[in-house]
Amino acid sequence: MSTLHPGDQPSMVPSNSGTQPRARVPLKTTWPRLKKKVGEGKLRDEFKDRFGYYPHNWQLQAALKVLEGNDGIVVAGTGKGKTIVFALVGLAAELSGSDGHFIVVSPLKALEGDQVRINILQ
Repeated sequence: MSTLHPGDQPSMVPSNSGTQPRARVPLKTTWPRLKKKVGEGKLRDEFKDRFGYYPHNWQLQAALKVLEGNDGIVVAGTGKGKTIVFALVGLAAELSGSDGHFIVVSPLKALEGDQVRINILQ
């Protein structure tokens, strides 16, 4: 995986159909929904101070993408740490001094039902 920087990108890239070029979307460098950006190291260290362990790099990177304004999907097994991504986003909001609410929607009843069915089948 390579790292792209805004200055390294060509202004136009080929479209999927190959018929017309389309403009490249610039990489986001700010956190549009928060008052200010918090450094990655500060976020990692503050998480460690509050929860007693460092987040995995994939968790931190997923949270940073959300903070940059991107949508995303994290796929990982039950108990592998997906919720920590939400915790990191909320922690970043607090550290940045932002106001407002943080809402996470989780289908816990559906997850509970799936887990019960799996345990019955085993």
